[in-house]
Amino acid sequence: MSHHDRLPARHFFLSYARGDDSDSIQRFYDDLCAEVRDHAGLPRGTEVGFLDVQNIDIGESWSARLTWELSRCSTFLALISPRYLRSEMCGKEWTVFATRQARSTRKGGDLPAALLPLLWVPPTVLPPVVGEFQYENNLLPQAYSDRGLRQMIRLDRYRNDYLELVYNLARQIVRLAEQPAVPPITVPLDFQRVTSAFHPVSVSGPGPDAHVPIDPPSTNASSTASSNASSNAVATTGEQGVRFIVAAPSISDLRSSSFAPLGRETRFYGQASVDWSPYLPELATSLADFAQQVAEQQEFTSIVSDIAGLPEALVEARAAGQAVVLLIDLWVTHLEEARRILRKYDLPEQSGTWPPTAVLVPVSAADTHTQMCHEELGQALRALLSNRLRRLDGVLSRTSILSHRSFDADLRVVLERVRSQGFRTRPPYHRPPGSPGDRPILQGP
Repeated sequence: MSHHDRLPARHFFLSYARGDDSDSIQRFYDDLCAEVRDHAGLPRGTEVGFLDVQNIDIGESWSARLTWELSRCSTFLALISPRYLRSEMCGKEWTVFATRQARSTRKGGDLPAALLPLLWVPPTVLPPVVGEFQYENNLLPQAYSDRGLRQMIRLDRYRNDYLELVYNLARQIVRLAEQPAVPPITVPLDFQRVTSAFHPVSVSGPGPDAHVPIDPPSTNASSTASSNASSNAVATTGEQGVRFIVAAPSISDLRSSSFAPLGRETRFYGQASVDWSPYLPELATSLADFAQQVAEQQEFTSIVSDIAGLPEALVEARAAGQAVVLLIDLWVTHLEEARRILRKYDLPEQSGTWPPTAVLVPVSAADTHTQMCHEELGQALRALLSNRLRRLDGVLSRTSILSHRSFDADLRVVLERVRSQGFRTRPPYHRPPGSPGDRPILQGP
């Protein structure tokens, strides 16, 4: 039995975007937890809700814990705001629960009312995938639709209306938890491979990191409309994006005949390259997961792939106005295929087609084997990326990052540089073909 399996299933999961007034979110979460406990007859202090800032311990595997909670919670509450709809991680959370919900519904049946979007900061346009599930209550004031739940919490004149909303939500949450209406997922899910409900899939088709459905979704009209809407919901929000490329061996690479004689220990690695966890035991999660957390907090959308996906990522990032961040394990210099890809990337004639790129090289202070071989491995990497590293300044090239806290700080600096240069990374605007029409002229009264 894993650590997660010993945790209780929550009555509700609260999904929100980083930066959306954390104090008000915490207040709403605390008020709703108290009301749910009262309606369920549970002792004070019983954990009935899940809020990732409160419920995930430092160093705990972030995506694994989120996946576990999303796979078992009875109700999913989404605090909808413009920032929420731009967040890829929020879109992934939505996808996991919406898939559970669709799977629980028989063909032609109604979806259980367990996915509850709440207007936190009302967007100008509400995507169909959200509007289809919109939580409504005839007792709510017009202020909820006009100003959103956040303003109801902030302004004293809406206090009674706010308490009524929390009361009605708690009743619905407890009822759904007691049925239960949405069965849990029992098969482990790879959160990295889940596709955001709010972001379009690449027109070139899903790659190796695309979402693999938990089960074929229900074919009823509601789930079909939701699926169709999800690919177009937020295609033009202008959110700054970053692609993380993990260049690291997998466990199978370490056991290969060419790598095994090096004696590299396997504890920092997983079944895939993106599972590389260089800061164990200080940071008990993969570097890719941690990088996506930092990007999310900096209001970036993010995508992760391994070194094999670098050529495609560079092309797609250039077209989409995104940045690319290489997360490099020095030991990858012993993998022939990785060397080939990095050498091609380093060719001088490729420089004109590069999107904004950064290179981060973690070297944990606790990894004595890497520390011992650091000089040799570092020389090998500099030989592979001599042109690239020569062109990068001290902001976009960080080597020998000794701790996950240093990595956090360095990545934030990189992302701020990318943000400040964002206007140069966007695809240029081209006037549509044909002759322009007459210029509009404002007429006076």
